[in-house]
Amino acid sequence: MIWERVLLSDVCSTVTKGTTPKTYGFEYTSSGVPFIRVNDFPEGRLELRKSTLFVAPSTHRKYKRSIINSGNVLLSIAGTIGRSCVVPDGLPEMNCNQAVCVIRVENEVLDASYLNYWLRSLDAKRQMANGQVTGVITNFNLTTARNLSVPLPPLAEQKRIAGILDAADALRAKRREALAQLDTLLQSTFLDMFGDPVTNPMGWEVKKVSDFCKTQTGGTPSRSKPGRYYGGDIPWVKSGELRERTVYDTDEHITQHAIDETAAKIVPPGALMVALYGATVGRIAVLGVEAATNQAICSIIVSPEKVNAQYMFYALRTKVPEWLSRRVGGGQPNISNGVIKDTLIALPPHKLQAKFAQAVSLCETQRQTQEAHLSELDALFASLQSRAFNGEL
Repeated sequence: MIWERVLLSDVCSTVTKGTTPKTYGFEYTSSGVPFIRVNDFPEGRLELRKSTLFVAPSTHRKYKRSIINSGNVLLSIAGTIGRSCVVPDGLPEMNCNQAVCVIRVENEVLDASYLNYWLRSLDAKRQMANGQVTGVITNFNLTTARNLSVPLPPLAEQKRIAGILDAADALRAKRREALAQLDTLLQSTFLDMFGDPVTNPMGWEVKKVSDFCKTQTGGTPSRSKPGRYYGGDIPWVKSGELRERTVYDTDEHITQHAIDETAAKIVPPGALMVALYGATVGRIAVLGVEAATNQAICSIIVSPEKVNAQYMFYALRTKVPEWLSRRVGGGQPNISNGVIKDTLIALPPHKLQAKFAQAVSLCETQRQTQEAHLSELDALFASLQSRAFNGEL
């Protein structure tokens, strides 16, 4: 079925964006009116969290155009493009910065949940991509947002589509929650077995990472010799790729010449990688294959006879807040390789470390099952979404 298409601005009372208070001399506050940024709605749901900022009520009133209320649709238009959510009931009035577009729908014509799902569709993403401007931060302007061409079935049909997608999305949310609980379980198990790493109540021996592990950073081969250094068969890991727990493959591969002639170094599988700067600063991942890394990664090569790699991974994760507190730099804060090398790690008996590793292994088996189910649900959701906005649902 082919539906009429309308401009977003024709079926919404407002399509606007916020402002960063500091631009006009206003400061953030410790309490007051929640001030929303893109990272406050990471999984298609708006969540007020510890990292949420606040502004004074007077600042909030100053920026009336970007006041956020329940039922509004939020869309990210700078940095991370195309993330969206519906503001749920029960939240107070809020405001936002210029990376967030606030959309107030005409409820008798357009259903907010329907619009939210359409904004996450391939159709919407293609339109947004065509309007993007790439500079220091990728973005698209309000004119592009207002001119998005939205398929508009009857309101009852919109609500039916949104209901079906709500049900499918809820299943995905439950699976993600199950995965999060597995991680929480392992963190709890770690503390039960070894105590708080900060206070070391069990009195385990403590050593610097450099005392029992080899650490190294990598390098970026020159782009002036792409044929000689790039396009080989050696995976080359960049700090931005440390998003998964284990890295098996990468966006780029380099040649043996790059290893022999530049600062790039081979890192063995099983090494622990820490992002030293960039968007993933402080993130830890396990290298699943032999690879090289760029200079924004510290690779920690574990000696099995000295420490269990699974224990080391979770021990290092407890150190991330300490690392982040020691970041230096301005626009792109970074952690030095020296901070990682000097990190103090408690070393319990090997048998106890191995027992914890067994618990990790059991949870990882369950994790793989849950992730496989989530992939199936993601595929189902994508299929339903495609059919819905093609009039085939």
